Amino acid sequence: MTFDQSNAQQLLRYALQERHTEAVVYLLTFMADVPDARPFIQAELEAWMNNEPDAVYFFARTALATHFDDVWLPLLTSSARASLGIVIEQGDSESVLEWLRLIAREPATYQLNDIMREGIRSAQLRAHDDGVLGGRLLLFTLKRASDLVGVMMNDHEFISVLATPIGVA
Repeated sequence: MTFDQSNAQQLLRYALQERHTEAVVYLLTFMADVPDARPFIQAELEAWMNNEPDAVYFFARTALATHFDDVWLPLLTSSARASLGIVIEQGDSESVLEWLRLIAREPATYQLNDIMREGIRSAQLRAHDDGVLGGRLLLFTLKRASDLVGVMMNDHEFISVLATPIGVA
């Protein structure tokens, strides 16, 4: 097999834009068979992190699910952090909680617990202006990171926007 950067780049673009699992699996096989391909594809994935970290998260997650190799963990971690940061900053309440749920449900071997906890703390700050997010985040935190609830209860801005009866209680 020969390495053609243009074809690899085109297939990677397709895999990421379409969230196409089989294309990712093909690229993983290609990287295993053609050693020159791995650094190129990893560099391309790093470039995608700037604009579409959720696509990179899809790739890394698919790679780990296909054949666990901890070489993909740093990419999964950085893409999860970036994606969650974007959704917390720009997304609606439901999108924030969906990303938190997605990260929370990943296998422990993916080592995303710290990312989920960072996301909870960031979403808590955003919830200072969004009582709906605050109430839902509080329930999520009770289930997934109950030790952070005390921090939430001491955040007067967070508590003040919660709907009655939670905020009053």
